[in-house]
Amino acid sequence: MTAQPFTLTLAQGDVVDVQASLVAVGHVNDVVPSGAEAAIDQLLGGAIVRHLGARRSRLGTTHLLPALSSPLASPCVGVVSMGDGEELDASRLPELGVALAELAAVAGARDLATVLLGAGSLGLRAGQVAEALLSGLLGAVARQPAEQRLRELTIVEREPQRLQEVQSALATLRSPFGLHLYTEQIAVRRVLAEVPAATSTLVDHLRLGITRTGDQLKVTTIGDGAFDPATLSPFPAEVAQRIAGSLREEVLDEQDDGRRLAAMDGIGAQLHHAFLAEADVLRRVHDSPGGYLVLRLDEATVDLPWELLALDAQQPALELRVARQLELRTPGRQASTRSGRTRAGSSLPTTRPSPPRTWRHVATSRGCSWPTPATPGRRQIPDCPTSGPGRPATSSAASWPPEHAG
Repeated sequence: MTAQPFTLTLAQGDVVDVQASLVAVGHVNDVVPSGAEAAIDQLLGGAIVRHLGARRSRLGTTHLLPALSSPLASPCVGVVSMGDGEELDASRLPELGVALAELAAVAGARDLATVLLGAGSLGLRAGQVAEALLSGLLGAVARQPAEQRLRELTIVEREPQRLQEVQSALATLRSPFGLHLYTEQIAVRRVLAEVPAATSTLVDHLRLGITRTGDQLKVTTIGDGAFDPATLSPFPAEVAQRIAGSLREEVLDEQDDGRRLAAMDGIGAQLHHAFLAEADVLRRVHDSPGGYLVLRLDEATVDLPWELLALDAQQPALELRVARQLELRTPGRQASTRSGRTRAGSSLPTTRPSPPRTWRHVATSRGCSWPTPATPGRRQIPDCPTSGPGRPATSSAASWPPEHAG
């Protein structure tokens, strides 16, 4: 029996100029669009930012946006969620391929154009990314009814060298279809028009993921418009246990201010050297856009006192607006709450920048005073001096945007 044909075109050019029934790009939660996504968003008048900027989606979730009135060559745009930047690794690229196939089926499209989703973050060769995406896509297409199947796929890439890598990798790709591989040069077809500039609902910030994967520590930085490859190293379990064990005795129960401060500085240095030294995040934290730093943590790292973190001479908790975000390891993970609830059994907050109650006298040792009595239902804000060595700058709760703690 002759295999059903499937046409694969490798096109050099700009994705906004490709002619296809549907064009698809990827989107990362809480990250301002960049690259192909930004180019399409601009021609859509900021539609991607408006609809997805404050929304959190699981990896593989898809969204459809009409583009009939835009200067795009395609009449419809699909956006595939790549989840949170820390979620994406090479093993999950086939899931993005499956999402592309399902996106085309929902849109009723028989031809689809896309870019190499995730290629800018994983540090993989373009050919490896294309092979992983297609393994998922072609497998999903093969399971669809014959009359509804995607029949043509165009992969768009600007760089000729990367396109050649893709062509070499796909020359031996095993497929359930009769694969027909073509290459082409995309002509500039778009009609330039005055398009309103997109207004982002997100505040520029840096997200620093510090999580455990098996016996590995995974550190990921996500900044303004793009995110970097994750750094993997052995998880320092002994250091984590030692810090947790000495925290109460050396800090919380210590009566001498000098010894308490020295212990806090020592713990901050241990957190840096044991968890973040290999990831080399010092420059990224120092240049954190907007003065915001979000620590994305999981069950293995959330109980560590990251507010004491010391990066050489810099103490982020005293110089930046620092928040926590807890990653939940549950099937079909729900979006993070905006309500400021705390993890069960822990006094540490997951999404708010204020110090937890158990750190009250630690904050007091830094020169901060807490209002008493507490007003029921209101979050207490410490009153800290604005000058003097090692003193944190005061800020109000209203300065932290709710979109940021999603």
